This record gives sequence, C-alpha cells and structure tokens, in this order.
Amino acid sequence: MSIKQMPCSLEAEQAVIGSLIIDPQKVAVINEILLPEYFYNQINKLIYTCLINLYEERKNIDFITIKDQLTKNDSFEKIGSMDYILELAEDTSLAVNTLEYAHIVLEKYLLRETISRANDISSMGFNITNAAEMIEYAEEKIFDLSKLIRSENFLNWEELITQTYKKIEELILKKGKIAGLKTGFQNLDNITNGLQKSDLIILAARPSVGK
Repeated sequence: MSIKQMPCSLEAEQAVIGSLIIDPQKVAVINEILLPEYFYNQINKLIYTCLINLYEERKNIDFITIKDQLTKNDSFEKIGSMDYILELAEDTSLAVNTLEYAHIVLEKYLLRETISRANDISSMGFNITNAAEMIEYAEEKIFDLSKLIRSENFLNWEELITQTYKKIEELILKKGKIAGLKTGFQNLDNITNGLQKSDLIILAARPSVGK
C-alpha cells in the first residue's frame, strides 16, 4: 500500500523565500498572503518566519541579519548552515514572480487543510448521532477555510494604486466640471464632484432635520 504525499510545492516555497531575500521590499505584500504555518517544509517555515520577524522589527534583510535572527530564535542549528539560504537567493529572476509563487504555496496549504479537515469531519461522523449537528460541524470547518481564498475580483495593491492615480488624474483634468451625476445641489456637487459610479452613499442625521 503506497503512502500518499500531502500536496505541497517545495520549489514554490523556496522561490518565495529566495525572491524575498533578493527583493526585501516585497515582504510587506507577501506577509499579507502567507503565514509561516502555510509552509510545508519545516526549514522553509523557519526561514520565512525569520524574514517576517526582521520585517516587523524594521530591520534590514540580508544574509548577516538573517543568520543573527535565526541564532537568536534558536533556529540556526536546525537549518545547519547558511549554504541552503545562499542557494535560495542565487537565481535573481525569482523576484519577478514572487506573487505567483506565494499563491502556489497558499493553494497547497489550502489543499492540505481541506484534506485534514475532511478527515476530522469523517471521524466526527462516527461519534455524532444528530445529522444537523454533523452538518453544522462540517460547515464550520470548511467555512473557516474558505475565508482564506481570495476572490478573483480582488486587486493587488499595485493595481489598486495605479487605478487610483488614473482616477485622480481624470478628476484634475475635469477641474471646473462635474465629472459625476449632478444632484441639483450646486454646493454638494462642487464638494463631491457629482455622484460617482459604485459610490455607497449613506445619508445620516438626527431625526426631523429634513433628510
């Protein structure tokens, strides 16, 4: 009977770490996507944790600070030497696709967690006699996991900033003109530049003041 390998991509984990060492500025972005426990390989997890700690402590990320941080955390001995870390940062082309590598790591983690939680649900099914309780338990397990899945409609921060700058430029070029839908109240239109698409407008005031 063959033992099935849990989903993982050691190459993607290594690529994420290597690219962050090459381009430390990307740690801020990747930190929003990946937690250390998403890494399958324990050594990769230790190194990534080290990078996050350095970032949160506002320290420079380089081979010297990485070794010092690993030593302080009693993790350096588990890695053995700096050779592995040096190898990860050899391929400078990795820094181009950091985001894609991070999503691969996240996807493999979600697959592993789905398998693990499915096993928990299966085991619990033999101990629960009430079907409604069993379904509620299963829903909670899967719902918690589904919150980690990013919508395809979400934009990363670079795209969002680019679109925001374009919008600001459009408003500047239309200075003196109302870019949105006029309300008929000139002072309000001057302040808001008219009603804009996708705006959520909430009108709030005390009762009986003429809303």
